[in-house]
Amino acid sequence: MEHFYGIIEKYRVTKVFTAPTLLRMLARYGREAVKNHDLSSLRLISIVGEPIDIKTWHWIYKNIGNKKNRD
Repeated sequence: MEHFYGIIEKYRVTKVFTAPTLLRMLARYGREAVKNHDLSSLRLISIVGEPIDIKTWHWIYKNIGNKKNRD
């Protein structure tokens, strides 16, 4: 997971297009890997393929989507 977050941080990625499978995997690894990286450049996470489950959506929104910066 460190590699995924590291790419976003290093290259200041603004958009990620991915399947919900990857997002579920990120959620499974938890917040620890996220907090070591600056993901503030990320503006859009777009889902392709199957629908995303609500539990994963909430985790992504809270931990990667910078909800904390908008509250």
